[in-house]
Amino acid sequence: MYNKDRFNLTTTQKKSKFMIPLHNILVPVDFSPRSVHAVEQAAILAQKSGSELILFHAYHRPMVPAGVEAEVEKSFLKKRARSIENKFEELIKEVPQLTEINYSLRKTLGKSTDSIIESVEELKIDLIVMGSKGAHGFDEIWGSNAAKVAEKSKCPVLILPDQANISDLEKIGFACDFEDDKTSSMLDYLPFMAKVLNARINVIYVSLDPKDRHPREYKQAVKIHRLLEEVPHSFDYVYSKNVEDGLINYCKDNGIGLLTTMPKSRNIFEKLFSESLTKQMVYHIDVPMLILK
Repeated sequence: MYNKDRFNLTTTQKKSKFMIPLHNILVPVDFSPRSVHAVEQAAILAQKSGSELILFHAYHRPMVPAGVEAEVEKSFLKKRARSIENKFEELIKEVPQLTEINYSLRKTLGKSTDSIIESVEELKIDLIVMGSKGAHGFDEIWGSNAAKVAEKSKCPVLILPDQANISDLEKIGFACDFEDDKTSSMLDYLPFMAKVLNARINVIYVSLDPKDRHPREYKQAVKIHRLLEEVPHSFDYVYSKNVEDGLINYCKDNGIGLLTTMPKSRNIFEKLFSESLTKQMVYHIDVPMLILK
């Protein structure tokens, strides 16, 4: 159970400021149904934002017996590369939305997570989109490869559970703790996504104690309000004995289609992704998560 208070601030419409361009979206693929789903959803986002998709696959050097000559190993690598190219062709057939956008295919020899992180700067990536099973609470997401990328990446990461669909979402939840005053650079991304997806933003502050309020929270809320003033938004205080339970229940009850947070909101970030907190989690969550950077 949780309780909710609405924190009212008046929205004043102003002329649109410079919006962050979303030029290149990287989608790591391993050709599983999960990664195909991520490509489908990323293609929707690319079509709405006019971005280019880069489908990216990292593969390991094949295991060969000791003493095998270099030419034999080279032959193994050629076969592996050819197999990946064939899988890319099959993937393109599975995702017809790709015919409506610009996309490119890339493969590289190396460790998956490291290769993805290295490609962000090399390819000028603005957003990474990855699939995750999202089966039992946030621990399932945070224990995944997608979460490892989100932790190390210098650009935002969108994590998509298997059944997630961003094509018709109406509300974006922004979970924050109002304690970090260095929000402007990260939050520039949020109104951009809201406009691209034609969604409103619900700013969510989760607290264990209804009496746990501080004047700085109001000041920080005003600052966030000004950063979001170009898009419809509201502020809600959520009180729950368990932070994760309260947030997930709020998302379910309020139709949140995309949940957003940022690493610098350390209090809520650590609570959400603490293994000890989420061990007993029994809720099934199908809400995509956007980690701002």
